[in-house]
Amino acid sequence: MKIILVGASLAAFLLDGSFVSAFPTFAFTRGSTVSHTTPPPAGPLSATAVNIDENAPRDIASFEQWATNCGVQRAEGIQLTSQDGDDYFVTTTQSLPAGSPVLFVPNQMILSSVAAEEEFRSPNLQQAEAQLAQADMRDQIPLFRLFVKILSEYEKG
Repeated sequence: MKIILVGASLAAFLLDGSFVSAFPTFAFTRGSTVSHTTPPPAGPLSATAVNIDENAPRDIASFEQWATNCGVQRAEGIQLTSQDGDDYFVTTTQSLPAGSPVLFVPNQMILSSVAAEEEFRSPNLQQAEAQLAQADMRDQIPLFRLFVKILSEYEKG
């Protein structure tokens, strides 16, 4: 019964069709404010070029380029490293003081239920969440919002 209710709630929300762009690109430099910029031209990470097959090799160079274009910054000397080309981990090429930040991720890139609620705020979302609350599933509402966000991104390709 709960799965049907969640599915019906999601379907009612999705039929609204009022989706907003999910991951805008931002320019950020240390000490500046975040401002919208034109997205980078389609390249190695365009929707048609990303191989999402389970056995696809990881394209770390394109991932790092995308992250940088979206405003991710890392401390000097921080890098992604692999010993086998399959598993990657973070290493540093120089000593860093204890407690120093190693990575900055702009808030706009973080997938959160709060951001999803703000992005998709509509009567349909409120109705779907009310149905979940009536079914005594209030604790599932944040996950429901993330699910809506992920489905929205999937629909965009």
